[in-house]
Amino acid sequence: MMLKERVTVTTAAVAVLAVATLYALARFSGSSRVHNHCQALQRSGWWVDNSSLVWQPQGCTQRQYAYDDVVRCMKSPRTTSVGQYALFIGDSTVRDKFFAWARLVDVDVDGDAKVHSDITVRWPGEAGIAALFVWDPYLKGEVAQQVLHGAYNETLEQPRLVLLGAGAWHLRYANESGGIVNWRRTMDGVVQRLAESRRDGAAPIADHVYLSPVAPVVPDKLSPERLATLDPAAITWMNAYMQAAELPVFSSWTDMARARPLETTDGLHYSAGLERAAVNLLLNRVCNRDTIDPHPPMRTTCCFEYPAPGSFVRWYTAATLTALALLVAHSRWATIPRIVPSAATLRQLLVFGGILLIMFVCDRTPLFEKLHKHYIAWVFTAMLALATVGGAATWSADKSEAFLGRAQTDEWKGWMQIVILAYHAMNASGVSGIYNPVRVLVAMYLFMTGYGHCCFFYAKRDYGLQRLTAVLLRTNVLAIAL
Repeated sequence: MMLKERVTVTTAAVAVLAVATLYALARFSGSSRVHNHCQALQRSGWWVDNSSLVWQPQGCTQRQYAYDDVVRCMKSPRTTSVGQYALFIGDSTVRDKFFAWARLVDVDVDGDAKVHSDITVRWPGEAGIAALFVWDPYLKGEVAQQVLHGAYNETLEQPRLVLLGAGAWHLRYANESGGIVNWRRTMDGVVQRLAESRRDGAAPIADHVYLSPVAPVVPDKLSPERLATLDPAAITWMNAYMQAAELPVFSSWTDMARARPLETTDGLHYSAGLERAAVNLLLNRVCNRDTIDPHPPMRTTCCFEYPAPGSFVRWYTAATLTALALLVAHSRWATIPRIVPSAATLRQLLVFGGILLIMFVCDRTPLFEKLHKHYIAWVFTAMLALATVGGAATWSADKSEAFLGRAQTDEWKGWMQIVILAYHAMNASGVSGIYNPVRVLVAMYLFMTGYGHCCFFYAKRDYGLQRLTAVLLRTNVLAIAL
């Protein structure tokens, strides 16, 4: 049977919104550890494209940390630790993370200056704030054991953050270290100590304790000695073991390295840019609750608890639901009290209120996942192509013979809005071939808006306050309400 009514763009948009909402509700978790995307920050994500080192965590937007942000984080009044420093313990791959952290203080820190030794970097002018690296590739040293048992003293204060990492040397020097068997015993010991530290009255290790995964290798770039011992299958098993043991491991670092084999020259250690992106994830995990402004706009949503809706939002929701109830009552009441607006007015109020509530749910609640805006050429092209198909499907002839009639200018302005929305959604301002034409479109839009008002005044001779108020309200009400 043929449909008598053509499916409009509005109907299609409502259907897509309904499906997206149901899908988001199915995926939503009541656990704050899940819906605030702290777990996703550690476990999953992807590189935005093949040409840049821009990492997109699964479902949230991260903050790019700088010197002042780290200082504010380390000085947070919420911390329960004694010391205002980060402690890195492990092998050379952990040392790479330490240097990425240290370069927040001094971008010229030489990552090759000290090998197989302890290193300390202090924040200039900030007493107590520092980053320490302890060379201990087997996690059997005195400092590692002291930290794991929470046995702090005047020489070693409790740190704000502890990052542990081992595994590569267990494979590289299996005869000396005991290989994977001994590594597994070490990880089991870490699991036990972390469990004990969470018990009431136990000595805490630090505010935050995380493990670095065993860095994946690129066999084609390894030296013959490393190639003979650093087995990719063994590394995969070790990382899977840590995840199965529910250790707080940054598995996303493994994905970052695997997807960027060109970022390593020796097959084991990765570039400073990749390590900087990895450490930025760590900083988001540790510091976001101390550095993020909880008021809108929420530019950072990883490890972020959205504030509860304010009284205005609750009042507005109640008003929208009231409009819906009155609209239903219109179809049931024989007589409508004069104080109740007409059905047409209620319908318009309901649509406007519904749009604002949808925007609120999308932007200021954790129901829908958030992504950074990045320009991807094929996605931008696909968005415009879909809009073109929708326009062709709803084509109709304009019988007006006026020069630049309203229907024609509205059509042009509509296409301009589509292009401008796609431009902003994809953050295409960095592409000059798109930026410059869009600037022209904005100027054309303003001209046609002014042209339309000029034609109206010339034809209708209506310069009254009602017309002025209607134009100002129509132009600004949505921006003010948002």
